[in-house]
Amino acid sequence: MSKQIMIVDDEPVVREMISRYFARQGLDALAADGCDQCIEYFKNGFKGVVLMDLIMPGKDGWDTINEIIKQGYSDSAVIVLLTASTKYPPSKAMSIKQHVTDYIPKPVRLEVLDECVKNYLKYFDKS
Repeated sequence: MSKQIMIVDDEPVVREMISRYFARQGLDALAADGCDQCIEYFKNGFKGVVLMDLIMPGKDGWDTINEIIKQGYSDSAVIVLLTASTKYPPSKAMSIKQHVTDYIPKPVRLEVLDECVKNYLKYFDKS
């Protein structure tokens, strides 16, 4: 199985930059523009690191993470928040905190992101 990473972000520039960066390193880098596309990747067997933007139109990152949990895909993912927001609605944060592994602030520094993703992909070497 190839190592997978999914970038869930409504900003095309961010999705493209990050997915290209990891694809050049030989990872299967998927880019989702929101909740529906993210869930579709899980339905098709995605297993890996999810970089989740929180602030998106429609279903935001919180809603998307809740949908991942609701549909039973949380064991297939290491979820890392990727956002410029530093304020989390307490009710939303508490409901998903056990499913979120890390937080990386925007603007993203690729070297920090690279180290984070590679560390978390090791979880899937054992499965």
